[in-house]
Amino acid sequence: MISREEAENIVRQQYNTLYTFCRMHLKDQDAADDLTHEVFVLFLEKYRELDNENIRAWLFSTAEIKIKESLREQIIRSKLVSLDDCDKYTVTDPDGLNNFEDINPDDDEIEKAKAKILSRLSPEELELFIDIYQRRMKYSSIAQSMGITENAVALRSFRLKRKIQKMAELAFTAFVFVLIKLKIV
Repeated sequence: MISREEAENIVRQQYNTLYTFCRMHLKDQDAADDLTHEVFVLFLEKYRELDNENIRAWLFSTAEIKIKESLREQIIRSKLVSLDDCDKYTVTDPDGLNNFEDINPDDDEIEKAKAKILSRLSPEELELFIDIYQRRMKYSSIAQSMGITENAVALRSFRLKRKIQKMAELAFTAFVFVLIKLKIV
């Protein structure tokens, strides 16, 4: 069993090495930074359950899994039609379905989409989301309750917002792709 002090030392000792590993595979500084952060957040959640002897292997195998997930997501994104490419498609519209006013999601559909995005957040990210956007807590209060600095809260908030935006963009792109396939747009 690993103590809190040992866990913090492991983070300090392994952070740069793991970041370099992620950077080498992802070729993107921000993605590598986010992924490294994700791995260490997961580690700090689970360090009490882990064996100190295999911790480096655990960190790198977890990072490898996260890297594969990230690359898989990039492949999916690359296969979806971007909004810029939509004008390349000419679709006949015999039924007059090209009117976007006909495509108006109701509140239930919007709530389902929001719930789907929020369900993909980790418990910590979801709690941060609730604290910031529903409870409207200040960073100082959140930092105090989490035992971290305000800067750390601001950074996590920024990354959370960016993650949610990416998921929403992906969902919207998929929606447009479906509309194109169904010859509605």
